[in-house]
Amino acid sequence: MMHATTQYALDVVEGRRAAGMPERQACARHLADLQRAEDPSWPYAFDESRADKIFTWFSYCKHVEGPKAGRPIELEPFQQFDLGSIFGWVKRGSGLRRFEKAYIQEARKNGKSTIMSGLALYLMCGDGEES
Repeated sequence: MMHATTQYALDVVEGRRAAGMPERQACARHLADLQRAEDPSWPYAFDESRADKIFTWFSYCKHVEGPKAGRPIELEPFQQFDLGSIFGWVKRGSGLRRFEKAYIQEARKNGKSTIMSGLALYLMCGDGEES
């Protein structure tokens, strides 16, 4: 079974999901980097367990207001792609994240505040990296 991050990228690149040009480019980069990662001399690897860890983290977080209040947060596929890409790509050897910064732009009512709140908590106490 293919990882959710990679499956989303494949769906976008093959046209099964609608996406804008920057999203298609990010998906194509993810797929190309997976091929590059097969070469042990390339400095990065995609660690599915690290991507899954952020997904699991969000399953323990709950919505605090609105009709979903009290229910666990379920990440949408595009959110899994974004978070899986950021946290799944690591530097070989050290295991530190490949991406130190990320820019995510989304339309209103797509859960930006909810995701950023969960990320802040995860980075504060869940990922095990210093600073």
